[in-house]
Amino acid sequence: MSSVPVKKNHFHEIDILYALGTILAILGHSHPTDWSTFPDKWVEFIYFFHMPLFFWIAGFLLASSESIDRLGYGKWVGEKALRLLTPYVILSVIALIPKYILEHGGLSGLSTPYLVRTFLEPRQGVWGHFWFLQVLFAFYVIFGLIRIAEKKCSRAWIYVIRTAMLAITLVLHFLPIDVQWFGLGDICDSAVYFWAGYILYDWLKKDKIKLPAFAHALISAVLLAVSICVSKTVSGNTYRNFLICIMMLVCCWEIGQLLKERKTRVLDFISRFVFTFYIYSWPVQAIVEKICSMLKMPWCMTTPAMFVTGMLFPTLVILIYRKCKFMHCRFMDLLLGMRR
Repeated sequence: MSSVPVKKNHFHEIDILYALGTILAILGHSHPTDWSTFPDKWVEFIYFFHMPLFFWIAGFLLASSESIDRLGYGKWVGEKALRLLTPYVILSVIALIPKYILEHGGLSGLSTPYLVRTFLEPRQGVWGHFWFLQVLFAFYVIFGLIRIAEKKCSRAWIYVIRTAMLAITLVLHFLPIDVQWFGLGDICDSAVYFWAGYILYDWLKKDKIKLPAFAHALISAVLLAVSICVSKTVSGNTYRNFLICIMMLVCCWEIGQLLKERKTRVLDFISRFVFTFYIYSWPVQAIVEKICSMLKMPWCMTTPAMFVTGMLFPTLVILIYRKCKFMHCRFMDLLLGMRR
């Protein structure tokens, strides 16, 4: 490992968090469909915070973004829509009929209401993990407006807006809102994490405290240990889960601080192509899980197989696409989640 020069408005710790979140997401998806054959406690622990981590990162990057100021809100939202929703729509359309036939043994029952729910209720979609894309796009639409409005406000009003939004998102998080249309339930549940990341950026600009590496390591280790202890000893409820999530988000942040001055090729590669990993890991994992299930393989073989293929397949997609320059175009970049 070697030292990394940090560009203006580029945060290497965010690269680390992207890579860490990607690995956790793929690991969290590496389980058999039949939970009765699987010790699921460690997956449950990952699920406490791995998706909130992505929302946290997105909020942080929105606060630090220069592109929204350069492009203007309308064009910026349009770019977000293309990037997030192109693979969502195209891959869902491609896999819709084959997946329905596999799950239902034919096309009987395929109806217009089913198709509407597939595309407008994210968790009912063709690919389960794509719910994140619709919810993230909604956050960009909502909080992008706030970002624009803050540019026209005094500092005092910015504090009022941020405090009010923090209160609102906390209330929404703890309210039992279970509306699936347009991902409304997930929007209410996860908005507080996006907003926390947004606020963090402003605090970070003012923070001049520099901790030694051992302090970041100690803090992350203590938070991890306490989080595991709480998850095992305190009965499950929304408040416990939220506490674990916040502690683990801070733990991940401290890991990012610990590693941000170092260049790690694997983590940098994953963070550069995080969107491709996110889009294409789950479909191939679902196929591998189905094969393992048909072969009646135990979870201790299924889980490693799903994790390895979940990491390798997107990597192959990236490497092949980089070599096949004749395929390079805007549409393929969007479909594969590439940045060139």
